[in-house]
Amino acid sequence: MTDRVDRSLPIPLYHQLERILRHDIETGVYRAGDLLPSESDICERYDVSRSVVRQTLANLAHAGVVHTERGRGSFVAERKFNERFVQRATGFYDDVTRMGFELRTKVVRQEICELPLQVREFLDEATAVRIDRVRSVEGRVLAYVTTYVSARRCPGLEHQDLNDRSLYEHLDRAYGLRVHGGRRTVEAVAATPDIAQQLAVAPGTPVLLLRSASRTADGAPLEWFEAWHRADRTTFEVEIVPGESVRPVVSVMRG
Repeated sequence: MTDRVDRSLPIPLYHQLERILRHDIETGVYRAGDLLPSESDICERYDVSRSVVRQTLANLAHAGVVHTERGRGSFVAERKFNERFVQRATGFYDDVTRMGFELRTKVVRQEICELPLQVREFLDEATAVRIDRVRSVEGRVLAYVTTYVSARRCPGLEHQDLNDRSLYEHLDRAYGLRVHGGRRTVEAVAATPDIAQQLAVAPGTPVLLLRSASRTADGAPLEWFEAWHRADRTTFEVEIVPGESVRPVVSVMRG
């Protein structure tokens, strides 16, 4: 990877400069939170005009690679974790470890409790095992998850150690239960004070809320979860599977 722009190439200078800066960020020359050189310093180093530098930084900001603060300059943004939103029943733990990341899970609540109405109607039970977990990847908090699992189908689950473990793997090994399918939705919400504290953000910060209602192969309900993801550290990717249709479902909020 060259660290110079080449005016003989039929590639715009701002594209070349963007590639150079992206490479420097990806290889650790500049790390998350680092302040990039000033516009004038970049102009001098790469012998390009200020308009080229501004276009480059604008492209990087649009892609979420950097963020610019007026009067301070451009900073390297934190790397976002990409959670694949695909038509297969895999858990967060499986997706993360498959990608080679280190996932840590801290259980902050685990007990049998009464259920919110929506969960009660799905599980068709008055109570269930509630498990609240903080999920971190590479030492960075990404999500806070509240999961409800049928206590009738998973007796004793409220007493078992689920720290740094895959819940889906445990359900399979301990109870012979596997998530076969279900429905998931994603929406943007404002972090409540409790959620904000768990995610280490300010109350009211926009976060991504993933809801999931899962069933086993026989169609019986097994699990309901709500996962609040830090929007500055997470993206959701939708994979389109041949032969399947993917369409958005729009819900109108009244009130």
